[in-house]
Amino acid sequence: MNLSKLIASREMVLAQARLANMAYAYTTLMASAAVARRAQLSGLVRLQQPDEKEERYWASLTALSGSQAVLDEHFSDDDVAAMADAVAFASPGVNLLDVTFPIEHLESEYIAPLAMALERAGVQLERSNLEIERRTE
Repeated sequence: MNLSKLIASREMVLAQARLANMAYAYTTLMASAAVARRAQLSGLVRLQQPDEKEERYWASLTALSGSQAVLDEHFSDDDVAAMADAVAFASPGVNLLDVTFPIEHLESEYIAPLAMALERAGVQLERSNLEIERRTE
């Protein structure tokens, strides 16, 4: 490939990377929402990305109502880090994520907008086990 062809493809590659990141955030949050639904988790949570200035060196998911132990039982440190990155990606203009929301609203607040954006971009969303579970509840 020559340099001019590579430069000409730059915009397309950037658009594809953005869509791939959006799809990854969508699937990550779908998995988190499935865990929350199966565990019947509810109540306010605070989700934060690491912030060295605050001496917070890893992502955190804190129960503001309900049991912290139950959250910790269902979400590993890696799960929380992935969720924080996905929510940050789904929240345009956020440099350092620090949000509070009802965990049972994860889908309506973060997943639904991602799904709409993916569908507008022509991405066909696969029917997941989460959607099948929802129909049988």
